[in-house]
Amino acid sequence: MPRRAFYLLLSIIVCNLVLAGCSTPNPPIPQLQRSAWSACEHEWVLSSLYYSGRTYDSTLSWSRFWRDRPFFKCDQFGYVRGNSGTNPYLGRFSLTSSGAFTWERIPAIARMGGAHPSDELEIDYLNALRKSDLIVIVGNKMMISNTDGSAYIEFEQVDRSYRQAQPYKKGDPLGRQNDNQEESKR
Repeated sequence: MPRRAFYLLLSIIVCNLVLAGCSTPNPPIPQLQRSAWSACEHEWVLSSLYYSGRTYDSTLSWSRFWRDRPFFKCDQFGYVRGNSGTNPYLGRFSLTSSGAFTWERIPAIARMGGAHPSDELEIDYLNALRKSDLIVIVGNKMMISNTDGSAYIEFEQVDRSYRQAQPYKKGDPLGRQNDNQEESKR
């Protein structure tokens, strides 16, 4: 009987090992780094920021309105524009395909009409952007940083779901129509 118990225990262990090997998940597919100029094909919304020892991570308060979140956009001519959280900004850079860049015109608040007072996030965001000199894009993330590591900004690529708004419909804000509206259309 002890020999039978030993073989039973051994067969259970072997079966468990075989089943464990079959259920091992596939390793994640690495996302390839893209050309730095591909940054200018999309809009990017801030997901985290590190500057002068302070760290800002994406929070619920950032997602109140898309237009109020810090974002980054550039074009093929090197113009950089966006919103720094409170005010719009504008700058211009020279970008290489490796991701290294220099500022021809450092990003500054575009004083249009009634500019709002800057908050701490806006000040640190603009200062980190001004100190940065490298863009790296991996998957749907863009990292902008400087070589000494004192400034690091991470963005998420904006997809259509961020920007799409439902067309305005008269009447009920949810787009529902009551019977009177239906009859008037007939």
